[in-house]
Amino acid sequence: MVDKEKARDKVASKGGDSAALSDSNFLDFQIAVAGEAVHRLWISAKKLNKKKKSKSAKRVHNMRVAFRRWYSIWNVLSKEGFTTKSYKKKVGAELKKGYKLLGAVRDWDVNLNTGKDYGVPEQILAKWQHERNRVEEETTAALSRIDMEKAVKRLSKFLKKRAEKLKKKHHDDGRLGARPRDAIESYLRETEAQTRYLATNATSLEELHALRLSIKTWRYILVEFFGHEPPTLVAAQQTLGQINDLERVRLLLMKEDGPLAEKTIQTVVAKQQELLSKIDEIKLSLPFGLRPVDADS
Repeated sequence: MVDKEKARDKVASKGGDSAALSDSNFLDFQIAVAGEAVHRLWISAKKLNKKKKSKSAKRVHNMRVAFRRWYSIWNVLSKEGFTTKSYKKKVGAELKKGYKLLGAVRDWDVNLNTGKDYGVPEQILAKWQHERNRVEEETTAALSRIDMEKAVKRLSKFLKKRAEKLKKKHHDDGRLGARPRDAIESYLRETEAQTRYLATNATSLEELHALRLSIKTWRYILVEFFGHEPPTLVAAQQTLGQINDLERVRLLLMKEDGPLAEKTIQTVVAKQQELLSKIDEIKLSLPFGLRPVDADS
């Protein structure tokens, strides 16, 4: 699995096509892609569980990324017959809880990093660090009751059993035996349509946040199923993410008293406005209609 993942990463870094898209049927391809995602989850969970005093921002971030990549794949698999009631109640519920718990820690890590970059006073940063540590303690205690490594192993076991059932149930099903590229096309079009609608209508920060999430979904479909990552989607997601991070810091600073906080708010708002002035350019750069077989950028 590791060698296969390295090969896919190499393809993705080149922005090329994934050979698996033409070498297997859709069901086998889903199983292969899901297997790689689960492997990433397990590696990240193992590192997260290392006996260290504090969960580093990097390890929390890597686990969150592994989760996001998994959910981008599960979004497809769940619509293709993989989900069950027992999955939702057990394995799925555990993973969802773990992802949410880590999100709280990750948000504080981003708050602190953004605060440092834009000159948030040390006394305020100290308060935020204290809150981050408190959230981490609660998260660590909650995660220990889940045990992410075991949860990921249960996910792997579930997928193998479910895949076997689907193979028997749909052995002559045209959909699951379809060419992967043809089957994934419908998901690409659906995501592009949603992103286009949001790009056309998004004006408020809340709507721009929804646009960022849609772009992220679009990006990960291309990464996971096509082995291609368009730089324009990466750049758009990063800019929109920065706007969202700055807004979260601004709201936190609004709760603080003193002229130093007010001065920092002005700096944060100025940067937000600078980034917001690029929104129209970002919307125009979105690669609607891009198909990796034709992509070279």
